[in-house]
Amino acid sequence: MRIVTASNDTTACVWDAPTGRKIFCMPDQVNEVWDAAFSPDGTRIVTACLDHNARVWDASDGHLVGILPQHLIVWSAAFSPDGTRIVTASEDRLARVWDLATRRVVLNLIGHTARVNYAEFSRDGTRIVTASSDGNALVWDAGDGHQIAKLQGNERILWSARFSPDGKSIVTASDDGTAQLWDAANGEAIDTFRGHEARVWSAAFSPDGTRIVTASADSTARVWSAAAARNVVQLKYRYGGIPFSPFLT
Repeated sequence: MRIVTASNDTTACVWDAPTGRKIFCMPDQVNEVWDAAFSPDGTRIVTACLDHNARVWDASDGHLVGILPQHLIVWSAAFSPDGTRIVTASEDRLARVWDLATRRVVLNLIGHTARVNYAEFSRDGTRIVTASSDGNALVWDAGDGHQIAKLQGNERILWSARFSPDGKSIVTASDDGTAQLWDAANGEAIDTFRGHEARVWSAAFSPDGTRIVTASADSTARVWSAAAARNVVQLKYRYGGIPFSPFLT
């Protein structure tokens, strides 16, 4: 099992999960690397960088495969479940879907009024969810890019939005210190997770969908019951403001 990390020292590195040994690092990328992710088959890595580019790397040795040029800062990048496409979230208020083979944009997702902080595909690859500084999360059809649902009601920045494993729900992480659970089909709010004392950077479901983990600038991560919005476990960090990764599978 391997882990890929993104760093403000301009590198992304691959690690052996059982031993914690660094395997290799991708070369310096001019500016801070904000996000990094493996392709589903583990052969590629995509990174999102503050130098206005996303980059695709060979996951076996870290050599550069290609660049996905953007107009402004790229905040996140993620592969589609079949590994043929990448979705990027950008400072220019757009999310873009790229064809991995040609490295060309095939969809522009237009609808946010502020920067897009996060974007990901649903597990079946048919939808995309985006989270924005405009306080909204939007659900899109991954085939033609039309907007399916709008998750609104939060007036603060949304830092992330992630689908549940079955695709029926979405959890968002907010600058107001809460995480919120939504119906992915109609955009209606289901529940709110309260307890953090500072912004929530990230929220994600467990692989079975019964738990939600949140990471906050209050130096804690919390595990919640997804059904009851009840805090089950609290993890205290020595340093604050560290975004927490999703549950490992």
